[in-house]
Amino acid sequence: MRWVFGQNLNVFAVAGTTNAGRLTENLDALKVEMTPSEAEYLNLERNDL
Repeated sequence: MRWVFGQNLNVFAVAGTTNAGRLTENLDALKVEMTPSEAEYLNLERNDL
């Protein structure tokens, strides 16, 4: 979720839940800090692995 929250406006999270605890977990992803190298790794194309 943190990676998704950090993307441009053309990528967005659809975090639907009926459980308040799960909603809190999803929103807590905004508190996670990713290093630039972690974000770069998650942005790799499949062929780059």
